[in-house]
Amino acid sequence: MRTLLPLALILCLATPALAEVTVSTSEERYVVEGATRAQIARFYKQREEEYSAYAQPTFKYDFSWVKRGDVCSVVKVDVHLHITYMYPRLAGSPGKHTKKWWDNLLKKLVIHEKIHGRIATDSAHELEQELMKLKKLTCSNVKNAVSNRANFVLRKHKRRQEDYDRLTEHGMKQERYRGN
Repeated sequence: MRTLLPLALILCLATPALAEVTVSTSEERYVVEGATRAQIARFYKQREEEYSAYAQPTFKYDFSWVKRGDVCSVVKVDVHLHITYMYPRLAGSPGKHTKKWWDNLLKKLVIHEKIHGRIATDSAHELEQELMKLKKLTCSNVKNAVSNRANFVLRKHKRRQEDYDRLTEHGMKQERYRGN
């Protein structure tokens, strides 16, 4: 029995992963003109974009399945999530009070957007788990079943993001968020 345990452990460790979630991130900045709060406010009033910061998730997934008789089952799923964070950067050098206000604002923006990133990451893991549950499918319907399940999870993800923004009023009332 003692010799079988190390062999079993080696076999378990050598078995390839059946599912994987890979998350990558990048940050981009756009320039905000103004050295005072009033100038910064004017800059934002003139902008066409609605938000001062955002987290843009991009989901991609690959899967493979096996056929046994007349049924097919998903056996491997790889989910790739890339999150692009967009934040503002002041072009000029503000005064001491404006800088303190700006740094505080930027800190709040980062907190809010990182939670959007966490929601996306949770959804990527849910996508992987949900696709791995697809077993005993009609082989001619595997791709449709995977696509339908993925679309369901991604619609749920979008609702979570919208609910979070609605609850926090896009970060203006961030204290309302309790981490659920």
